[in-house]
Amino acid sequence: GLSIKGYQSADANVRWLQAFDDRVELWTDFRYEHFPQEDFYGMGFASQRETETSYGFDSTDLVLRGLVKPVPWLRLGSTLGYLRPKIDRGTDDRVPSIEELFTDADAPGLLGDTRYVHTTVFAEVDRRDIPGNPTSGGVYRTSFGIWDDRHLQMFDHRRFDALLVHHVPLSASRTHILTGRIGTSYVNNETTERVPFYFLAYVGGVDTIRSFDEFRFKDENALWLTAEYRFQ
Repeated sequence: GLSIKGYQSADANVRWLQAFDDRVELWTDFRYEHFPQEDFYGMGFASQRETETSYGFDSTDLVLRGLVKPVPWLRLGSTLGYLRPKIDRGTDDRVPSIEELFTDADAPGLLGDTRYVHTTVFAEVDRRDIPGNPTSGGVYRTSFGIWDDRHLQMFDHRRFDALLVHHVPLSASRTHILTGRIGTSYVNNETTERVPFYFLAYVGGVDTIRSFDEFRFKDENALWLTAEYRFQ
């Protein structure tokens, strides 16, 4: 993937195993990212639009992923991965680069690149009638991950995420649909460790609250609720 702002990404996926009528799968996933204009405003609700900055985020992530699907609507799984992130100057000419306004104390992880071994367990229930264009039912996901800083030994942390999306038809023809979403993220560092700013939970953007810019608010905890009316 490429964008006119210089963003780059590449994915490669290999399925090594598919057994028991497709109920068990084993994958290897590789992802490369080059994101030169990510946004950071500071921590929490005290952050200001006037302190908007940009930073570059590069990463490579190699993951072993196992899936179990005991019934068609339930997926259980676990991942084990090795992530190499790198923080660089932001290239957005509209705003300062992150190091011009923030220090490592304000944005943990700003001055030192590290390496992570990460493990996540997850579950997903998908009861939508039509996954690509649902008119009823919902999808409910939750995950818990452990991130082990193997290089600097400063950024061990854990993360919990949950997302519930439900669709309710308002008419028998299913022309009018009401969709509700509730999501939460919780990131917690180990004792004497810190959570790197680029892994913080956030609110803002199309995946959370659309009226705010992407990554507008960042902190160790986030909660968002939205409602959407759809006319087909």
